[in-house]
Amino acid sequence: MGFTRRVQRTGGSTLIVSLPKEWTRRVGVEPGTEVYMEILPDGSLRIYPRDSALKGRRGLGKSIRLDGSKNLTIAIKEVVSFYLAGYDSLRVVFDKSSRELAESLRTIIESSMLGFNVLEETVDSITFYTTIDSSSIKSFDALARIFRTTLSMLNDVREGLEARSTTVLGNVVERDWLVDRLYLLVVKQLTRALMGHMSLEELGLKSPAETLHVFLAAKSIERVADHAVLMAQHGSRLINAGHSVPREILELLRRVYEGFEAAGRAFISLDKTAASKAAILIEDNRSREDKIKTETLSRGGPPELYLILDSMRRINGYSLDIVETVFDIVAIREYIEDREKIAAPL
Repeated sequence: MGFTRRVQRTGGSTLIVSLPKEWTRRVGVEPGTEVYMEILPDGSLRIYPRDSALKGRRGLGKSIRLDGSKNLTIAIKEVVSFYLAGYDSLRVVFDKSSRELAESLRTIIESSMLGFNVLEETVDSITFYTTIDSSSIKSFDALARIFRTTLSMLNDVREGLEARSTTVLGNVVERDWLVDRLYLLVVKQLTRALMGHMSLEELGLKSPAETLHVFLAAKSIERVADHAVLMAQHGSRLINAGHSVPREILELLRRVYEGFEAAGRAFISLDKTAASKAAILIEDNRSREDKIKTETLSRGGPPELYLILDSMRRINGYSLDIVETVFDIVAIREYIEDREKIAAPL
């Protein structure tokens, strides 16, 4: 819905414009209400009631009930959704028959969500509280940490398979929780920014349009970490069964690692030249993958080898997705700069 208003002058030099009646009713603006105005990078002005902008910082809470109709998976999704929406506290109420479910929920949430911890507990409830300021780390800084952790996981998968070490591969699985926690923090930040509870500047972003592409990059990196875990699990089963990974697949894994590394570094620095080079490397990996399928695995082998190769194929795809976000974000920033040049007085 859009509105047209004519700007008027009052008091000699002050410009004013009336607010649409439909909007003021919906958000509760009336004479005397303080409104917050934010100048966006594209020159537009965003206006919203000051109270709604601060509400998330005042300790907005939610309560849910666990009962026999909810399983653990649904309960986790519900808690995560309220965390991402920006609630500062969440009270989980349960009866005696659901206590075991509540304890499982508590363990998983505290291990997978950064700064969302149980600080209050009664015989029939537990309350999670946000214990860190989600604006204390910029999105690109959090993504850089996710990327470095995922990169180290991929490196350990390669080294573990080469050395046939289930210990090294087991460490890969244990580090996945850190990626998940940081990923959810980034999603929460982006959500709060779009809801007006955080400024884009706090996250290191320059336009609301960038949030979509930052989310896609974060999701791609998180999925790469998931496939590092899958490869570590498949590799452990191979080793325990007395098998080894062919040299050609280990070499491809090294190149997949290099392609993901190049894509991630290009994203963190928003370097289009580096992104272009990463894309060429990743496309070459795809050709090598096809060759391995037709020459090496055509002779047969344990199913885990096919699953490891499939994870590498998917990592190549996610790496290309990361490359695309570099071009998308840079294009958005260039567009805004060009618009500002046109709008600037001569």
